[in-house]
Amino acid sequence: MNSFTSLFLIFLSAGAFFFFTKPSLADLSALNAKKSDYEATLKKLSSIAEIEKSLIEKMNSLPEESRAKLGILLPDSPSMVKLVSDIDATAARHGISLDQISYLRSNNDAGASVATAVAPRTYQSTTLNFSFTADYDHLKGFLNDLEANLRLLDVRSIDINGGAKGVYDYKISAEVYSL
Repeated sequence: MNSFTSLFLIFLSAGAFFFFTKPSLADLSALNAKKSDYEATLKKLSSIAEIEKSLIEKMNSLPEESRAKLGILLPDSPSMVKLVSDIDATAARHGISLDQISYLRSNNDAGASVATAVAPRTYQSTTLNFSFTADYDHLKGFLNDLEANLRLLDVRSIDINGGAKGVYDYKISAEVYSL
């Protein structure tokens, strides 16, 4: 009876190992794999935090004048009233009066699908449309001033309709950017 009991206990312990302990060990190895993934992610996050800290330090070390210029080049928010006012003032220096001013903010993820998905943009773009009447020399001076302006502005199209005595109707479409 003693050998039967010892054999029974051996089979019972082997069964307990295969049915209870082994699945728990498999779960433990899966949890260890997740733990190592989380640790790798934490390392990446800490390195990103260090980079962010160094960039903030670099930004704070810039003179106030340079930071103000950066704010003009790529503002935090699209202040369309100020932008239109600046463009209108630039146009007025060339004897141009702006007409039919409109803008449309772009939807950064419109039309994106999983197959054509690209990384999200970290900036916003706004399309600004305006029209005016002027001669070619005034247009050229106006566009040169827009180009020399600190504000990032891409002229996308210029539509020209003929007029009398060298005066033309212009429709300009430009894209401006903000964070």
